[in-house]
Amino acid sequence: MFQESVEAYRRAARLLRNDPIETADILVRQATVYNRAGRFTAAMRVAGRARSLAQRNGDAGRATMVRVDNVTAMARVEQERPNDARRWAERAMEGARELGDHE
Repeated sequence: MFQESVEAYRRAARLLRNDPIETADILVRQATVYNRAGRFTAAMRVAGRARSLAQRNGDAGRATMVRVDNVTAMARVEQERPNDARRWAERAMEGARELGDHE
């Protein structure tokens, strides 16, 4: 099931490649799948691609950046890097507050 999920997100990202924000959102979901499967290096790599896309799109990418920061924090926790995890989690929290997202 893991591989099927990853492949489905890859196909979706290819279909949405002309929309960088939607592609970044799909990549965040793919990074989450990697996190849940214990593949934290892969999660960080995919999150980095999502971050790159979201950063290039200014305000339109801000909500996506919050999700990228959150998934990065989760991977860092699992990698037993608490200081990094805390920094990413705080960054996600600050970004969410700026956007008025209280979840």
